[in-house]
Amino acid sequence: MGKRFIIFQETGKQGNEIYYVGIELKVAGHTLKCPLSEGCLEYSNLDEEIGSLQQELEELRDKVRSVSSLSEEGVSLDFPSGTPAEEIWEKLCEISDEESFVAGFNSLPDVQRMNVAEHVLTHCNIFSGRAAVFSARYNSETGVLE
Repeated sequence: MGKRFIIFQETGKQGNEIYYVGIELKVAGHTLKCPLSEGCLEYSNLDEEIGSLQQELEELRDKVRSVSSLSEEGVSLDFPSGTPAEEIWEKLCEISDEESFVAGFNSLPDVQRMNVAEHVLTHCNIFSGRAAVFSARYNSETGVLE
């Protein structure tokens, strides 16, 4: 497989050159350059954009590793839409390792995370068990456990 990422430039509305980190898609004989970074007026500023992309990839890698370790434990967190929050919470509570528990919750789709959070905060004893971990680490602004 060839190089996945490219650096390319486009001319902005005001005639200045804007640099991007991106990918090049080839479909039906046409080539399309797709930016993955914010545009930079200076080539040297791409270093910061590349760092940001690397950080996102590291977070994605951590998520994959966490979900993989959950599947090795025999825990599947792949719930169909509409699964009751209580059922999801019970499955999360089966996870023995706290960091895996956190990663498992954070890997849920936004709607399921919000529903589970509402369930835990309104129906569970937040002073013991996994609910205590949840209440101590839950960030209501971002909707994830930290």
